[in-house]
Amino acid sequence: MARILDETAGYPYLLAGEVEAELDGGRTALGLKGFHDRTTRWMSPTQRAWLVPLCFLDEINEETIAVILPNDDPRRVLEWFKGEASVRSPTANKWEVLPIIRSRICAYLKLDSPKRHRDFQERAAKARLADQPPAN
Repeated sequence: MARILDETAGYPYLLAGEVEAELDGGRTALGLKGFHDRTTRWMSPTQRAWLVPLCFLDEINEETIAVILPNDDPRRVLEWFKGEASVRSPTANKWEVLPIIRSRICAYLKLDSPKRHRDFQERAAKARLADQPPAN
């Protein structure tokens, strides 16, 4: 129970979804699909397409977005993300996806497309390097 409270940050919507998932057997394929569908229900197709790769990033900013979503305008994506309270961590000292959403969305993608999952992992690793300050 403590894990669920910690991962959901106590948000009723996430808490209800996580309790439901646990009652259904945890991180089953169907449970992950349901989580994805509930989380992205109110998003446009473009916003859903942005969320999945953003879940692979440790820190979301214009530089990391440009690496993970090379065909999109990083400023536009960042502005959307900053305003999307349903997936953004409100307590982090950087822009990031809530950990529970991040882990579930990544796990769901791995079920659907291990290749896309690996591709986003590789891009995220490059984004971490791009986000580092230059060496002196």
